[in-house]
Amino acid sequence: MTAPTETVLEIDDLSVIQVVHDGMRLHLKARERDEAIKRMHRRLDPAIIAWRLYITPRTVQRVAARLGLTQPAAEPQPPARPCERTTPP
Repeated sequence: MTAPTETVLEIDDLSVIQVVHDGMRLHLKARERDEAIKRMHRRLDPAIIAWRLYITPRTVQRVAARLGLTQPAAEPQPPARPCERTTPP
């Protein structure tokens, strides 16, 4: 009889907690790194997140965008038109 195999979807929650709450620096697997970024996003500067995970700030931004944590840039608004006079001068 063989032991049940672990599913690939499981993450090491203790490692994620150690990075997110305790501030430890750890090399995490991709799913764990994504979860850690998800939990720290908007709470910490991307440079600090990157430092904790041994990745670059640009990678933090790319992962956050892939996870849907960033909002697309707002479209520029056209300049306001000057008020038109409705009464003759």
